[in-house]
Amino acid sequence: MVTSHKRQPAPALIRSGLGATRKYFNTPRVALLAILGMASLPSAMAAPFQPRENPVRAEFISEHTSIQPGGPTRVGVRFHMDEGWHIYAEEPGDAGLPTTVLWKASPDVKFGPMQWPPHETFLDPGHIKTFGYRGTLGLASQITFTPPLDGKYAPVEISAQVEWLACKEICIPGKTDLQLTLPISPTTPELSPQARLFTAAGQ
Repeated sequence: MVTSHKRQPAPALIRSGLGATRKYFNTPRVALLAILGMASLPSAMAAPFQPRENPVRAEFISEHTSIQPGGPTRVGVRFHMDEGWHIYAEEPGDAGLPTTVLWKASPDVKFGPMQWPPHETFLDPGHIKTFGYRGTLGLASQITFTPPLDGKYAPVEISAQVEWLACKEICIPGKTDLQLTLPISPTTPELSPQARLFTAAGQ
């Protein structure tokens, strides 16, 4: 099992104080969060919040170390959020943007629906109710590999295009491209060291 990711440029951000704004999403949901965040500051003398460059990290995880022809396994993306930050659910609520994972693989690989754990409810500035996650989050799909009729196949290569919006006192968009290679196993695959994460997420 081999995983990798492509490093993305430093994210644009919009600051909720002192009008210090860099290029950002042009969406009503994000604009609403930004405006409400600015209004929540008591005065222009409030100290600006300085986030780390990437408050959210994402990694590719798999349930097994390989995949058996015709047999299912699960793959997923695990998010790690800095303290105080949250990202949004599939239905983000009154504001925010949904977290998305776009799977890509050969036609021999079929993906099941994304499995979402129960979300939390957040009250953003301006009494805006949103739904999302903090701390860690695991999103997963079941996959099935059907080998070609000629019996010739190579290790399964899967990629994931991942995007999210992380919010605390400001909102920072993030994205990354992840890759995973699963060898083909003629016997029942062994569980990977990450298999417990699928159970811990209630999936």
